[in-house]
Amino acid sequence: MYDVPDRYKQEVNTDENLAVERLSTAISFPTVNAADPAEVPDPAVFARFEQFLVDSYPRVHATLTREELGDPGLLYTWKGRSESAEPVVLTAHYDVVPADTPDDWAHAPFAGHVADGAVWGRGALDDKSGLISILEAAERLIARGFTPQRTVLFAFGGDEEVTGRRGAGQIASVLAERGVTASCLVDEGSAVVENTVSLVDRPIALIGTAEKGYVDVRLTVRGADGHAAMPGRRTTVGRLARALARIERRPFPARLEPSVVEFLKVIASAAPTAYRPVLRFPRLFAPILKLILANDPKTDALIRTTQAPTMLYGSSAPNVLPSVAEAVVNIRILPGETIESVCTRLRRVVSDAGVEVSVLNPTGSGEPISSAPLDTETYRKLCAVVTRQFSDAVVAPYLVTSATDSRHYRGVARAMYRFLPVRMNPALLDTVHGVDERIGVADYLSMIEFYTDLIETLSHGVADSE
Repeated sequence: MYDVPDRYKQEVNTDENLAVERLSTAISFPTVNAADPAEVPDPAVFARFEQFLVDSYPRVHATLTREELGDPGLLYTWKGRSESAEPVVLTAHYDVVPADTPDDWAHAPFAGHVADGAVWGRGALDDKSGLISILEAAERLIARGFTPQRTVLFAFGGDEEVTGRRGAGQIASVLAERGVTASCLVDEGSAVVENTVSLVDRPIALIGTAEKGYVDVRLTVRGADGHAAMPGRRTTVGRLARALARIERRPFPARLEPSVVEFLKVIASAAPTAYRPVLRFPRLFAPILKLILANDPKTDALIRTTQAPTMLYGSSAPNVLPSVAEAVVNIRILPGETIESVCTRLRRVVSDAGVEVSVLNPTGSGEPISSAPLDTETYRKLCAVVTRQFSDAVVAPYLVTSATDSRHYRGVARAMYRFLPVRMNPALLDTVHGVDERIGVADYLSMIEFYTDLIETLSHGVADSE
């Protein structure tokens, strides 16, 4: 067990105001990460944040075993009463993306300001509220004398925003080496969305059962450099532009992936009467559904592999022809396809041997993850907890279109689900990685209740043979 200094072993007041204060303090640590460890703005801040956790949760650190496994990353082991029962894993991450335009924020992004009924700052939603509320829940359960039947693992990565390879990747590798097989893993990735899915008026609690893959593809064109006053008929930039235009004219074909089919079936009961038959039988009405879903970028991403040109490189001066022109296309891969098949298709669509197609960062890429099982006691228990905490919402399986740390644990957990227990409307969703990220105080306190319920529920009576 982690050796907690004596001065932290006093009784901890679990008053709601102190819980909010701890989240506020957590946000004040600017744990901004970078893909290259040498470019991390303040590497030491991660150790200060980790010490803050020790200081803030004495019961957790006196009861659970704490290991520093990632770079950065933490693994907490809450030993269960049963030696044979498979553990459950709750994951979260404590790194955040930068706040590049702090002057545009209503409150400084790393002040953790509490105002207008919310806690403001980078990481308030993604994902320090998740991590801190898990520890708040554990601290309270320990204070009540609770001991889980099966072992509960808290896996906290420190570089999720830059692939998760050094954090969750290392934690998962260690667990695999130890022969750990978890009955399930619950990560962030989806939420309770309101006014987001046009087909349904009720809130939808989206449980991410599948996840799209991720790859950045680099297009490179090489040619002669020279003075822009005397260009040849074909330039590297022009050739690259033509390749990008062909890619945008030829989107990947639409396809109803199994997790999306199940999602549509579940939301049918909450949809207007006219839509219900179409949603209940998505395979039968696939052509109509594809047209409907393709009309909105949020739902179009559910039915196809998306391709988005995001970066361009050329000359360093306006009057110089570049000898090399490059573009980066961000690809989110639908389950059923692979990184290799995506690159093969792009080469075919570009149809130009002078345009090189390569994977920009192989170690940061990830194949898609097919749907976790739905007809299991684990999934039913998770849905029951969600329903208890969000009784007005439709609980539905979902395809997560972004990448999460859970992808690193596919060899450790039998089933992986992604759900952040917080309500989000379109305006709030826009603050994730954007300006004025914040979480309502009431929403944050309900997260603590959710994780308290989840730990109690999942750590008891889930069959290992599922």
